This record gives sequence, structure tokens and C-alpha cells, in this order.
Amino acid sequence: MGHCLQVQPRGSSTRMSDGTDSTSGPTGISAKQAEDDLAKSERRFRLLVESSPNAVVLAAADGTISLVNRQAEVAFGYQRDELIGKPVEMLVPQRFRPGHPALRAEFMADPRQRPMGVGRDLFAVRKDGFEMPVEIGLTPIEMPEGLCTMATITDITLRKRAEEELRRTAAALARSNEELEQFAHVASHDLQEPLRVVRQHVEFVQHRLDKALDEDTRQSMDLAVDAAARMQALIRDLLAYALLGREGRAFAQTDMNAIVGMAMGNLAARIEETGASIRHDSLPGLMADGRLMAQLMQNLLGNAIKFCAKGRVPAVRIGARREERSWLIFVEDNGIGIEPEHAERIFKMFYRLNPASEYAGTGIGLAICKKIVQYHGGRIWVETRPEQGSTFFFSIPDQP
Repeated sequence: MGHCLQVQPRGSSTRMSDGTDSTSGPTGISAKQAEDDLAKSERRFRLLVESSPNAVVLAAADGTISLVNRQAEVAFGYQRDELIGKPVEMLVPQRFRPGHPALRAEFMADPRQRPMGVGRDLFAVRKDGFEMPVEIGLTPIEMPEGLCTMATITDITLRKRAEEELRRTAAALARSNEELEQFAHVASHDLQEPLRVVRQHVEFVQHRLDKALDEDTRQSMDLAVDAAARMQALIRDLLAYALLGREGRAFAQTDMNAIVGMAMGNLAARIEETGASIRHDSLPGLMADGRLMAQLMQNLLGNAIKFCAKGRVPAVRIGARREERSWLIFVEDNGIGIEPEHAERIFKMFYRLNPASEYAGTGIGLAICKKIVQYHGGRIWVETRPEQGSTFFFSIPDQP
């Protein structure tokens, strides 16, 4: 097909008068056998090249194309006979052609298998003039006529389009997150302030007119104050959920014993009021965001104390065990438990199993816990039996 593939046998032979062959060459193999072996090798080589899923172009040292495969015809839009015998520069965009011979010479001076243009965007030009982004691998092949270069060419147009779409999506997401953060801050202030004023004035009226109010009016005003307080708490929790993790990863070695101590300190009044018993095993150090771990443990401990049957003293145990590539930490309580069908739903925003009149809260606490754990690459779940307590588990994987 081209001069680089017209392989000739290295030995020579002459016909003797008795009809036998006289073979030259050090191996003692007949010229006929050597020629057959070379022909088989050439057929195998052509079959391998032709069956390649990538475009393959074989060129001599002077850049003349001697072989292309079917995929090269498809990729570049040429028929095979339009490429054979032509300079390889016809596949190079016009603006890069003047410098291409120097690149070929550089490769021939140090011929070894390698990718071309590492760290640079490469382009090849099709017959219709379209420049397609490509990846190119170069392999030197020693042929009887000299050293040839086999270029394996991959069209990465679709990949580049996907990468560009991914960049656009990431940029749009970054803008959306920034707008969400700004909205959360503004909404938090703009919603909190009116609620604060409403609550303040209702409480003022209650105080001034306390003796003059009838029971129905007093109850109505109490409900208004409680509703304002709940709304303020809800806004705070929503803001906390929206902004969770927005400050960037601040992972460091975190002593979970100290984290539990911090959470218990924040809950000291509730612990004293209920007489709750909290004990914990020796807990591990984690590569984690200490601030978020404290929030996680405080939420879980707070729930364990809060969701306890009336007349029962809360008893909580915290433990840990090592898994293959993570630590599993659990918080076990003797509370009211959860029906199994609700075990997954309780981690959703605003999902409540009990009315706010019985157990205060915004219904966001466990959603925040889940987001914190997922932020650390782990997972959280609960095992529970109604009226017999619950055990919340969360895993924190080893960080690199």
C-alpha cells in the first residue's frame, strides 16, 4: 500500500541446477519461508491497524503518508487514496503547518512511544475545514526502508463539548449559590426584624394590660408570641442549613471527646432540668470540621434528651467502633422511639412525627445532621423501636 509496508526479505536466494534453493543469511531459514513470515507479519499489522477504533496514520521520515485505516477516513472525511502519498501536514491546521516539520524532526531525533503535545490543546483539520480537538499518540516503527511514525489519533470533540458544558454548569451553580447565600442573609434579616418587633410589642401589651385581659385574649397573645418565637427559630435554622459548608472545608484532626464535652456544655441547662444521664466511651479523633461536628453532636444529644417519654429520665450513651476506612459513631437513647416506616423520612426538611405543642422544634435539626455528615463524605441512619429508644449512627470516612 505504501513504501513503508513493502517489506522485502533480508536474505537472498538463487536457484541451483538441481532445483534446490541455496539460502543466504545466518539463520538457515529458506528465503521462501522468510518471505512468507514477513508477509504474515505485514497482514497481521494491517489487520491490527485496520481494526483500531481510533484513526491511524503511518508516515515516513519525510512526512509522507503511507498508510491510513478506515477510521482515519471516517474521522478526516477523505478517501484512502486521497491521503496516501500526501504530506501529513494536510491534516494539520493551516496556522500550525509551518512549524510542523520541525516537530517531526524533533521526534525522529528521539524516537520513542509518547503522547504528543502533553499539556497543550491539539487540533487536526478535516477535509471540510473543520478543526477537531484531538489526542495523538506517536509510535516509531522500524521498517526496511527506514523509520516510520505511526500516529494514533482520537477525536475528542464530544468530550470537549461535555467539559465546556460542565464548566458552564459549574459557573452557573456558583452564581446560583452566591445568590442563594446573599438571599439567605437578606431574608434572615428582613424576616427576623419584623418578627422581633411583633413579638416585642405583643409582650409589651401583655405586660401593660395583664390584669385587664380576659383569659381568651391572654391565650391569643401567648399564641402570637409563641408563633413569632417559632418563626424566628425556623428562620435561623433555615439560614444555618442553607449556609452549611459554604465557608469551605476546614478539616483538621478533631478530638470527638472534646466535641461531646462542648455539646454537653451547650446543653447544660436542659441536662440539669431533665436530670439526663449522658455517658460516652473513649471516642476517636477524626479528620473533620470541628465546628460542624459540635453542631451535629449537639443536635443528636438534644433530640435524645427532648424525645423522652414523660416521667422517664433521659439516658444517653455515645460510642464508636472502627470500620474498614471510617469511624462509626452512635448515639443511643431510651426515648419514645420511631415507627420503622418513618426511619428515613425523619431526615427530610420539616418532617415532624409529633406536634410542636408536645415537642418543640422546627423540623430541620436532623436534616442539618444529614447534610453535615454528607459534607464529610459519610452517611447517617437510625435503628429504633417504638417506646424503647433509638440509636442514631453516622460514619465519617478517613480523609486523605
